[in-house]
Amino acid sequence: VTFLLQQSPQEIIKYLNAQFAKVEPKIGAFETEVQNAIREAYEAMLESPVHGLLLGLESGKKFEQLPYARKLEVYKRLGTLMPQTSLYYTQDPVISSPSGLIKSRMAMFVRKQEPDILEIALGKENYVHRLRNGTEGGDVTMSSYAHGGDVLYAGGRMLLGISASSGKGIESEVDILSTKAGIGKLVKFYTPDFFNPRQRYATENVMHLDTLMMPIDHNELLANIRMLEQTAVREGANPIINALEWAKRNFDRIVEVPDGEQQGTYGWGSNVLPLGNRKILSSTHLRQTNKNLRDAGYDVIDITSTTLTSGFGSHHCMIAYIK
Repeated sequence: VTFLLQQSPQEIIKYLNAQFAKVEPKIGAFETEVQNAIREAYEAMLESPVHGLLLGLESGKKFEQLPYARKLEVYKRLGTLMPQTSLYYTQDPVISSPSGLIKSRMAMFVRKQEPDILEIALGKENYVHRLRNGTEGGDVTMSSYAHGGDVLYAGGRMLLGISASSGKGIESEVDILSTKAGIGKLVKFYTPDFFNPRQRYATENVMHLDTLMMPIDHNELLANIRMLEQTAVREGANPIINALEWAKRNFDRIVEVPDGEQQGTYGWGSNVLPLGNRKILSSTHLRQTNKNLRDAGYDVIDITSTTLTSGFGSHHCMIAYIK
């Protein structure tokens, strides 16, 4: 992302100027010391646009020295110009599709800039759609956000996870989304946290569809059986069935992710990265999942991934297919 951003310094400066102009009226609410720190940081961002965009207000020495609680207050009030600490989870702010990229909308205030930054990096001309729906309120509401990890592809179908984060609101946009994506067949998965919000992010850690399952070959699926049983599937005009029954009908084999490796810091068993030719990039701590994959004939490349998994993501979260 950094390399791609380096190709567009003027576009970044234009974006930073627009963001600052949007929040400048809010700055007056802070005491003089904080106002000066924000303005100094903004000037530093313009001097080094790429690093400024990624570091946000932390670009300024005065702002960097403020107490963390004060910084957080500024970030929440401004809602922009903040460090992009989660941007390496590329899958979230952009949805890949066969016909082009789709711009997501992020619910968490600390991540709302990510779709804009990736759009600058990847090129606006490569986007075929930008999600319009969205209800303010963050990850704890039935809002209308879909992220890249909510969308998977298998057998010519777009598999869309509808969760406690995306909510029913996203359904008003999915038809146009699938059309612009160049996909004729859309399958809706109502994930367990849709019915039981206690399972949402940061509690029982059901987040995106890739949290529960991953197509790893054209006829094989990696998944947690228990979570599939709690997921409802609607495909076209067909009756609603649970995802386990749907998977059995559409895949020759389900490689199982055990409950102990499904979620949490040492989990995300489904969130592996299929590399093609039956090769899979996985995490060393997924011992049973990796064994199950190897027993199924896959070449598993497992690496230490605690930095990713401790941030509630894993290898599939790190990528976005451009073509």
